[in-house]
Amino acid sequence: MSRYYIDLRNEVPDTLITFAVFQELPDAKQTVWLKADVPEKGSASLTFEKVYDVVVINYSDPVTSGVYASQQKRRTKPGAIWELKIKNNIKQLVSTSQEAPDGEIHIINKTGTQTTVGLAISGSVIQRRFDVLPDEVAKFDLTLKPQLGVLANLPSGQIITYDIVEKSHELAFTDNLNLAIVTVTEVEQEVKTPEGETSTEGETPAPSVIKTFDVDVKYASRPITPLMDRNSSRL
Repeated sequence: MSRYYIDLRNEVPDTLITFAVFQELPDAKQTVWLKADVPEKGSASLTFEKVYDVVVINYSDPVTSGVYASQQKRRTKPGAIWELKIKNNIKQLVSTSQEAPDGEIHIINKTGTQTTVGLAISGSVIQRRFDVLPDEVAKFDLTLKPQLGVLANLPSGQIITYDIVEKSHELAFTDNLNLAIVTVTEVEQEVKTPEGETSTEGETPAPSVIKTFDVDVKYASRPITPLMDRNSSRL
């Protein structure tokens, strides 16, 4: 079993930083599956294991949009094929003896109606397939490309797009380096005046300075210990 750790440090003055872990997906919509809100001079730790579940997803939109919760969740393994069937008048996931290609997990919709299903890692949904048609196969690629985003306060399970993430960084874990140490600091960035632009007095305005974030990530090895509830928040 592979276990990974993320230690977070916020060195940005007077700013609450939200760290959000999401899976890089080709549709550019990401589901936040781990997050921590860290105050100035604060720290937090996140932990996840590479264990998988297939899920039937129940879409919920009470006030804000794009929040997901699992309706049913079943532990699975790479190469498994599941069928979604109607049992006792509800949709349920049923395991099969069939095998998917290496590095994939499949769900076949046998319910006769459109259904949204997903894949979870360490208990949190990281991929979903919307409105899977009857007899259609939802295929999930197990290639893990976790991104760490730095952004405003955000609930777990929120669908996000890259345009609301201030900074993002791919977490490049290896078998030997299972700990990412992340430090966010404030930096000043000079914005040059466009060439040819002048002030009302005819002078070229001085460059302006804006404040932004810098994300530093270092990797190390941490011995695997019994998993405690170290996560600040997860779906």
